[in-house]
Amino acid sequence: MTIDNIQQEGHGLPVDLSPLTPEELENISRDTGADEEENGKKPQYLVAIDILKDKVRPFLTPDDEVYVDYQNSNHTETIPVYSSQFNRLLNSLYYKEQGGVLNKESRSKIKDYFSAMAYDSGEVHEVGIRVMYQKGIIYYDLANEQREIVKISPESWEIIQNPPVRFIRKKGMLSNVRPDPLGDINILKKYLNLPNEEQWYLVSAFILQSLYSSPYPILVMNGEQGTGKTTNSKVICLTIDPSSVLLNSRPRDERDIFIAASNSLLLSFDNLSGISSHTADTFCRLSTGSGVRLRKLHTDDEEKFFYSARPILINGIDDLATRGDLISRSLLITPPVISNEDRITEKEFWSAFEEDRARILGGVFNALVIALRNLPTISLDEKPRMADFAQFSCAASEALGISQQSFINAYRSNINETNRNSIDLDPVALAIINLVHTKSLLNEDWFGTMSELADELLRFLPANLIGSKYIPQTPQAMSNKLKRITPMLLSVKVGVEKLDRQEDKRPYRLFKIPDDHDNPDNELPF
Repeated sequence: MTIDNIQQEGHGLPVDLSPLTPEELENISRDTGADEEENGKKPQYLVAIDILKDKVRPFLTPDDEVYVDYQNSNHTETIPVYSSQFNRLLNSLYYKEQGGVLNKESRSKIKDYFSAMAYDSGEVHEVGIRVMYQKGIIYYDLANEQREIVKISPESWEIIQNPPVRFIRKKGMLSNVRPDPLGDINILKKYLNLPNEEQWYLVSAFILQSLYSSPYPILVMNGEQGTGKTTNSKVICLTIDPSSVLLNSRPRDERDIFIAASNSLLLSFDNLSGISSHTADTFCRLSTGSGVRLRKLHTDDEEKFFYSARPILINGIDDLATRGDLISRSLLITPPVISNEDRITEKEFWSAFEEDRARILGGVFNALVIALRNLPTISLDEKPRMADFAQFSCAASEALGISQQSFINAYRSNINETNRNSIDLDPVALAIINLVHTKSLLNEDWFGTMSELADELLRFLPANLIGSKYIPQTPQAMSNKLKRITPMLLSVKVGVEKLDRQEDKRPYRLFKIPDDHDNPDNELPF
């Protein structure tokens, strides 16, 4: 085995499935540096390895990334080996000891050495960004210079150092304020422009879930200009995940979204004008947890695997949540227009918010303590799609000063309103509703295949949308469409039932759900 088996700087992990042991790599390294040793001078990389090897402990993550735990004075830092951050550490330590700077080749050999050590040790640990949940405890990284971590348990929260979990700090992460133990999450309400108390319950529940665990809901803010959508979004970001870039522009593709997820806790997108089907699918996968394989370089076939589950916040003037799968994961917030009398300057607003930030963050942690304490006692008789979110939010309702039923009512109302709003934007859903309504006047249900449904719906399109281009043209496409819009149809009492196969056909039944029948087998389970 030669040094060619080891990956070069910037290429990520070693691709050889049987990596070198530290001893083998050191022997190769000594041979490579023979010219320097013949001149009586120890190679740079060996000097640097001697400096570092008692200060760092290499390990792997579950997805085979190489990290080191670096003991720095009274705290431990976790650093990815193949990163500019590790480069800075190498240069800094070498400069302090030797008064010089490491060359690129030496840095590459040092990284390969610690990579081999990590593989040889077999030590594997998870790393987190900003928040980690482990064994019933939430750990929150304040990301300050003191490396302080907030430990949140069902009994209380406290600020500690050197927690039993590992956090990494990404470029652009900003420190959060030191929380006030006497804080109250309800202080945050005065900095959010929301139309009613019910939407405050949903926004606060989103914030708390974001600091707990997946699956996460997607917070969608729709509103015209002058409603404070962007300010609302910034306030939420600053509360739970401050960064140098609080809001992002439209993501170009799936790769952009997953790379963003690998660098921050909260993904926030500002002023979107519609969401493509592909982006909506990616948001849905990310909210519940998913991964993607991406090529590392165009020059080779090695892949990098990203797996993430992240809370997502989006805002825009257009209706953004229109697809059934996105709707079922979304909380739709509609800020009202701010009147001239109520509007204040940016300087006044942010100055007041900064004064309250410590109390707000302390209040968030106080609410999380209550939620963790109450969670084992919460049992939902009727479970919505995002059941974990609903359960945790009910556990936190005490911190908001409301009952569990008040939250469930607000959540149910939001889902139904979102579904009904989306129906108006979907020609197929409108045509099916017209079809079922016509049949119900004759006390009949509709029966047929997907091909027959496509033909039938042409007669029931709204007058301004006549044309086959609005109707899926294949049975599979119609079936997929029907699956996506079923939650919307259920919200207006239209039922969908797949019947047993008859010979080579798969018939469906579309029917009107009686008003006194609130929960048929295929209705939203509230």
